[in-house]
Amino acid sequence: MKTALFIPMKLNNQRLPGKNTMLLNGKPLCHYLFDTVKDMKEIDEKYVYCSHDEITSYIPEGISYLKRDAALDGPEVKGLEIIERFIRDVEGVIYILIHVTQPFIQRESLINAFHKVVDGD
Repeated sequence: MKTALFIPMKLNNQRLPGKNTMLLNGKPLCHYLFDTVKDMKEIDEKYVYCSHDEITSYIPEGISYLKRDAALDGPEVKGLEIIERFIRDVEGVIYILIHVTQPFIQRESLINAFHKVVDGD
C-alpha cells in the first residue's frame, strides 16, 4: 500500500510574507516539520509541494521536491484544489497532508494516526 506525505508550501504568503522559512528559535520554521518526517519509515514518499524552486535549499535528504503550478499560490485558491492536484501528480493509496505551520507535531502522533488509518480505525 503506497503512502505519500505532502507538505504544501508557498513562499509568497500575503498575511505574513516568508512565514514558512522565518526563523523560529534560530531555525527556519519548515525545518521543524522536515526533521519530524524525513526519516519516517512508514511513509513511502515524502514531498514538499511548492511552486518556488528556492525552497529546495531548505529540503533535507529523505524529502523530495515536487514543483506545483504557481496558479495554486493565489489567495483565492482553496486547499481542496491543491490536494486534488497533488493526487493527480502523485499516485498513492494513502495520502498524508501536513502543514509547516504545525512545527511541534510529534512523530509518534503521525505514526499513531497512520496506523489507525491503515487498520481501519
